[in-house]
Amino acid sequence: MIGINPILDMFVTTVNCLGDVVTSFMVAKNEKLLDKGIFEAAE
Repeated sequence: MIGINPILDMFVTTVNCLGDVVTSFMVAKNEKLLDKGIFEAAE
């Protein structure tokens, strides 16, 4: 258990951060604060 926990924690942290990013984009899009032109030009 002690040897596996750090590896599992990395996956949990990744999912948590991804959820935060997706939620931020959804809120920004709903509030019309996301400028698609600037966002797509950054690629």
